[in-house]
Amino acid sequence: MTGVTIRSLDDAKNAVTILHEKGIKTVLIALGKDGVCYSDEDAEKLYPWFSAPVVDTTGAGDAFNGAFTVALISGDYRASY
Repeated sequence: MTGVTIRSLDDAKNAVTILHEKGIKTVLIALGKDGVCYSDEDAEKLYPWFSAPVVDTTGAGDAFNGAFTVALISGDYRASY
């Protein structure tokens, strides 16, 4: 969507800027072991990854989206890089 290959946090920030310029108000970019980059009109934050034992990855994306949505709704996500 942006033409930016994400290899670093700086790449993610560049992609976020491009997406905002296209009118996308809220952006999440998964960075694998480096966490998740979040940006909206008011805040940017890098949520670090934490280690956990992996048994089965089925539903991992759904679980992530659900947990992140709860964090967004609770307002416990605003901070700066």
